[in-house]
Amino acid sequence: MNEYLSMFIDETREHLQAWSDGMLTLEKHADAETIATIFRAAHTIKGMAMTMGFTRMGEVT
Repeated sequence: MNEYLSMFIDETREHLQAWSDGMLTLEKHADAETIATIFRAAHTIKGMAMTMGFTRMGEVT
């Protein structure tokens, strides 16, 4: 596995965890900061995917 793919996988896991944690928080109470965290995680994953050439993943809405 090349170095960039390994970094992509590691960082994606971190952002997916933030996304998951945010979703669990929303079940208890919704606030603007939690929603922003979820959107930021999704946006970052999409951007990293496009940079890596994973266009199908980057085009998910």
